[in-house]
Amino acid sequence: MSMHVDIHLFVGSDIPLRVAFTARPGEVFLVTGANGSGKTTLLRALLGLVCPVRGEVRWGDDTWSKGPEILVPSESRGFGYAPQTATLLPGRSVAHNVDLGMILRGVPPRGPQPLAGEWIEQFGLRALRERVARNLSGGEAARTNLARAFASHPRHLALDEPLAHVAQDARPSMVDALARGLHKFEGPHFIVTHHPEWFATISSRRFR
Repeated sequence: MSMHVDIHLFVGSDIPLRVAFTARPGEVFLVTGANGSGKTTLLRALLGLVCPVRGEVRWGDDTWSKGPEILVPSESRGFGYAPQTATLLPGRSVAHNVDLGMILRGVPPRGPQPLAGEWIEQFGLRALRERVARNLSGGEAARTNLARAFASHPRHLALDEPLAHVAQDARPSMVDALARGLHKFEGPHFIVTHHPEWFATISSRRFR
């Protein structure tokens, strides 16, 4: 199936934005543009967190949004979402925060290992798994935020500036981790970024 998007939005309260594209399984889109151009607003419209003024978002034959209504709620769209600012439970461990992605989606455990295990390894968090979130650095919190999005066993990933808080020398390994993770899920996937060059090896399309 493909995702068909043809919508009119407002960025903030008064800046109009029109976006139209078709995205197919396996594609990785980079959404680029200046601050305030509507990148995150578009992502939130795909997630079902923002309602288009006009137009529609469809996945195959299912209409998710048809302005000005949201017909399919966010939790039923199959997205794993990592916002730019990590939203972790500050008093809980890295492992618990990553597990939460699966728990909230109702994904059952696979054997005796903790739910979070695969994605803790993927994003280099093994040594931090018992550390509480309030004691993480910005980069560690960002990796935990990403691991939780992937652990939700999504169909699509929506990642908002996933490397914004990651140290420069760690970015290549993070891109590799993202590439390996994205290939495990159907897609299409969407990455908002000011730095498309960081993702050149994994993106298939770019729009701004």
